[in-house]
Amino acid sequence: MTDKQIIIDGVDVSGCEFYTNGWCCCALLYEEHCKDCSYCMYKLKRQLKAKEQECEELKEKVKKYGEINEQETKDYAELKAENEQLKNFHINLVGVKECEIRELAELKSDNKHLNDLLNQALKELEESRGAIEKIKEITELEAENRSLKAYIKILENNNEVNKCENQ
Repeated sequence: MTDKQIIIDGVDVSGCEFYTNGWCCCALLYEEHCKDCSYCMYKLKRQLKAKEQECEELKEKVKKYGEINEQETKDYAELKAENEQLKNFHINLVGVKECEIRELAELKSDNKHLNDLLNQALKELEESRGAIEKIKEITELEAENRSLKAYIKILENNNEVNKCENQ
């Protein structure tokens, strides 16, 4: 063990209790130099600890992505349901629109028929007004005729009276 930082295979082995002057007591059993020792427990423990840390970070990421994925799945399901509702609403609107178009066509037909009836009634009304005017004229002429007859009668009576007086 040393106070100086010693990196072997990316691992600081300065804290290794078996490391001294470039040799590892464990490595001596296998007659290897420390930096070549593939059996170094300190390096393996440090590498294992680093891998465990990396695994924990990956677990957190997976958990986070899982939560995100779960939320996205939930959001997707909600959006899909909303989309389906909007599709149904659109289909209903199209159906209502088609129904209203048919009703409008019927109303136009009814309106044309009513306009034709109204025009016929107006024509008959005009004819009736003409007849009423003729009736008024006839009535006025008859009244005038009666007046004239009465006046003629008066004149005839006066003429007879005058004849009688002259005689």
